[in-house]
Amino acid sequence: MHELSVTQELVQTVEKARLGAGEDLQVTIVNVKIGRLTTVVPEYMTFYFNMLTKEMPGLAGAALEIEIVPITAHCKSCDAEFTVDEPHFVCPACHGENCEITGGREMVVDSIEVAEVEALPDGPSSGDM
Repeated sequence: MHELSVTQELVQTVEKARLGAGEDLQVTIVNVKIGRLTTVVPEYMTFYFNMLTKEMPGLAGAALEIEIVPITAHCKSCDAEFTVDEPHFVCPACHGENCEITGGREMVVDSIEVAEVEALPDGPSSGDM
């Protein structure tokens, strides 16, 4: 259930960036990269994102696009870089086990797509009636 707190922080980060760029912007898509080792369930995060943003001006209706980043490692014995598919980290080149994880732990807002909100036309003034 840590997806709720993670998503709350994500929404705060996106809102801060949006306000920093201008209040007249509507976020349309938030692109996030999440490492496989984070154990975040994308469906839960999407659910919470929609729930948290549904009534937020500037964020309501935005889509959350999640890219899962694979686990990558580096073999200290033979200098090979490789992707890890199993929980046992063995270098496919030399079969050594002296490996360090180099990717798969990240959670990064990769990009935020926005559209400019069109200002509503001014209504008639009292002098126009």
